Amino acid sequence: MTADQTNNLIGQPYLKALSTQQVLEAGIRTGDATFDGIVTEWATSAGQDEMMAAFASCRLQDWRTLTPLPSSLRQLETKIEGRWHLPMDDGSVKLAKGFFEEHKSAVFLVLGTYGLPYCYQSAEGAATLLHSKRLHTDPLARLAETAQFIDAVFSEISPFGPSSQLTEVLLRVRLVHTLVRMMSARHRPEYVAINQTELLGTGLSFSMVVLRGLRKMGIAISPQVTEAWLQIWNNISNALGVDKVLLPPDAKAAWATEQRIAKLCFSPSDQANALTQSLCAALDANLMANNVGAQLVPKASQMLKFFLGDQASVTIGIAPDVLPATSWQLSLMAQYLKWQYAKMAS
Repeated sequence: MTADQTNNLIGQPYLKALSTQQVLEAGIRTGDATFDGIVTEWATSAGQDEMMAAFASCRLQDWRTLTPLPSSLRQLETKIEGRWHLPMDDGSVKLAKGFFEEHKSAVFLVLGTYGLPYCYQSAEGAATLLHSKRLHTDPLARLAETAQFIDAVFSEISPFGPSSQLTEVLLRVRLVHTLVRMMSARHRPEYVAINQTELLGTGLSFSMVVLRGLRKMGIAISPQVTEAWLQIWNNISNALGVDKVLLPPDAKAAWATEQRIAKLCFSPSDQANALTQSLCAALDANLMANNVGAQLVPKASQMLKFFLGDQASVTIGIAPDVLPATSWQLSLMAQYLKWQYAKMAS
């Protein structure tokens, strides 16, 4: 099969395409065709430096000050707003939202100590993250932004389609991804940064990896909650540009897809090591600054190893002799985060 024939698999029916790894291999060479084309045209007229400054803002109104302002911004918004493009029923939304509200602090803990470092296993993805700098220089700020993103998803999600507020959040993320691809192409023209396969893997880190981490902590999760959670994150992934052909229809298919991505993309890298060291140092410093009892709270590297296991921990640069944390220590950390959120809210 030629490269062109493989690329054409993107957009074909799910089961036919995913009978082999051809669609994931094609995904590595594929960006976000709709957004990439429009934003490239926009950057040519507005200037990439001006766009970078505007994209650093969280507010769409700042982007609209760019001149000349193309009608393409509205075109981009209409690609997201209005309706979901995958099944989303009211019962599943309520079930997933209720689960999130009950276990919010544990979800955030798992994302920071499992979901994020899990993605560091992708050598190419880690190189992109390191080059974009935020996760290396200020990982806690990046984690806070991720928490705000998840809060926005579960406060604004509905079975009918993304609200205007959620549309703005999703549009910003998708545009920033496009900008990173543009900037990466200057330095590595042979590589498509934040490609379809990487985006799919990131979506699975929010869905299946998070649920697996919660189960490791001893939290019971029903099959109904699992499928509802996956349903929401499949729709979010699609709104962020992942082709429907790549999205797994159920938890069993999601597990198989995750394993294929791992075989295709995961390998040790110096960039992953640097990101892991930065994340662990920031988490340890934060706990120390907040006077959390050292005798009860494990080191960040121990928390990461609890979730990742031996092989994945070595892949991202955690020393083999680091002892993993225990499930009760992680449960204690989740309770501490819950207390922190309540304190900030009061």
